Amino acid sequence: MYQLVSSTSTHGGHVHRGRNGINWRIPSLMVASFLAGGIFILGHHLFYQSLHHQATSNALFQQQVNIGIGTAFAFIVKMFLVIAVSTGYWQVFWLHMKRHAVPVERIDAMNDILENALQFLRLKTLGRFPLLGFIAAITWLLPLAAVVPPAALTIELSPVPVETQQQMNIPVLNFNTGEYAQIAQGGSGAGQSKNFDGARYKVSRISSAAAFSGRLQQFSRPAANSTFAVTFHGPALQCQNLADDLAATFTTNISHILGCDITEKYPGDNKGLPACFVQPMYMAWAPNETNTVAFSGATGQSQESPWIANTIGPSGSAEPAQFYVASQPKIEGGGNWTYVGCQLYNATYHLNATFTSGNQLINITQRDIAEGVSYITTLDIIGSASANGTDPLSGEEAYVFTNLEHFGYQSLMDMFGHLIAGQITIYSRNAAGSFNFSTSSTSVMQTALADTVELRPIFELAQTCNNGVTNCLSDNTTNKNLNITAPKNGTRLPQALEELFQNMTLSLFSDDVFLTKKADSPQVNVILRSPQNRYVYTAWRLVVPYMVGLGLSAVGLAFGFWALLVNGVSYSQSFSTIVRTTRYAHMDSEIQAKDVVGADPTPTYIKKAKINLSSIRENLEMKGSHHRDDALSE
Repeated sequence: MYQLVSSTSTHGGHVHRGRNGINWRIPSLMVASFLAGGIFILGHHLFYQSLHHQATSNALFQQQVNIGIGTAFAFIVKMFLVIAVSTGYWQVFWLHMKRHAVPVERIDAMNDILENALQFLRLKTLGRFPLLGFIAAITWLLPLAAVVPPAALTIELSPVPVETQQQMNIPVLNFNTGEYAQIAQGGSGAGQSKNFDGARYKVSRISSAAAFSGRLQQFSRPAANSTFAVTFHGPALQCQNLADDLAATFTTNISHILGCDITEKYPGDNKGLPACFVQPMYMAWAPNETNTVAFSGATGQSQESPWIANTIGPSGSAEPAQFYVASQPKIEGGGNWTYVGCQLYNATYHLNATFTSGNQLINITQRDIAEGVSYITTLDIIGSASANGTDPLSGEEAYVFTNLEHFGYQSLMDMFGHLIAGQITIYSRNAAGSFNFSTSSTSVMQTALADTVELRPIFELAQTCNNGVTNCLSDNTTNKNLNITAPKNGTRLPQALEELFQNMTLSLFSDDVFLTKKADSPQVNVILRSPQNRYVYTAWRLVVPYMVGLGLSAVGLAFGFWALLVNGVSYSQSFSTIVRTTRYAHMDSEIQAKDVVGADPTPTYIKKAKINLSSIRENLEMKGSHHRDDALSE
């Protein structure tokens, strides 16, 4: 049998039996590395937590730096945990190697397994040393635990945009132009005038779109995402229910004009005016004079004779332009009439506008009502025109009219009247006792006014009785059976009329032709919002893999300390450790002279040879005995 020996290991007949006890460096390294890994895990968490929901820098480099720092944390954590576990591995390695004689190839496999994962394919060797294989597997899996944590920090679009403020000129409605009203030229020279002829087509189109859709048209905006507050002058309606005495006068006047009592249920009691066969349920009109209910029409006794209501009036009066709406929701009369009167005023609007990704939020924070605006049909040259100008078509001398604002206000009032003026009636009783609805001139039921407390029952009755299937009979239970009731907590008609007119007015902001030129517009503070990214830290993506890695490291560390205690000494992975542990080891095969160089590949006979490290102490004692015998013989 060949024995690996070296030069004499005794001095003066004394045998060196090796160092006793566990040196503090190895256990300190294991504990310190494990704790350092845990500390850097905490540091990684705190670093990402500090970035959570923080805005990312516009500079791409800064984002890359933060991501790089996270990757560095993961690398350092992995490094310290691998140091701790691999140091423990060598304690277990030498524990196993010193227990029994082990073939050289198996020692090579378990010595290389921390650097060469292919050694895991040696299943027989792993079966012989399962604990070493398990700890080695931990060291290989620890890097995986460090791969996922950097992905715990991601970037997403922040719900809070970056806000900057900038002074900008915001165009507002300019009513002192000829863009609102159809204006007919009258007279010439010093006698020329401008005659009001209703709203222009573009005003009609935009305002009717707002009325029918029930929402504002899209404003012209300074930026896609912006907020500003601006003040401007514009027309406004003031509406209210008429007092009881005035309402009674209206009822009497309307009945007198129609030639039938609008409060009587058909066929009536033949006292005074007869009940109306063609029973009105809704009427809206503008007066010709302030002291009369003036609309053109014939009788309502025996046939439908629709009257054509004025859409704006009264003309030639100092009173504000007015409009009236009357309604009663009972079939064939017998209900209480409600009267609402509206007047046109000049107002100062305080508007807040917010635009966000194509959406708009428009609020009127305050509306200051000023003077009333009367209805005039003509602007003459006196008080309405400035210095001479030149007609761009004829080249003739012309006056420049500077007071067209009045016509601008009137055009909206006239358009408003065209939408809601007219009547809704029940007519044409047939042999079965049923009747139908008729609508004349008005488009009120196509607007948001149909949802008011006063008009919703009429809308529902018309929907039910005009469907060609349901017969609405003239009896007292019809309304009850149809379950026609006003909406609870619904908007009242006066408020709805004001809001509808306001929406029609504000919708003109959607077209630049109605706005002031930018240079002439008020300068206001505009808040501009631009999207920004932010960091998002998903803690579980960092904590879970790190805790798994930390737990496996603790297991590997526990086995290392167990081996350390069993060995009674500590080992490191160094060449000197190998030299010292194999100096007196037994090897059951003699190494040939040609193989002492140690070049690869390892010869087969050496691979199969077994080294017995468990007999080192006996070898040391035997060597010491020989030296003592030699000394005595001398």
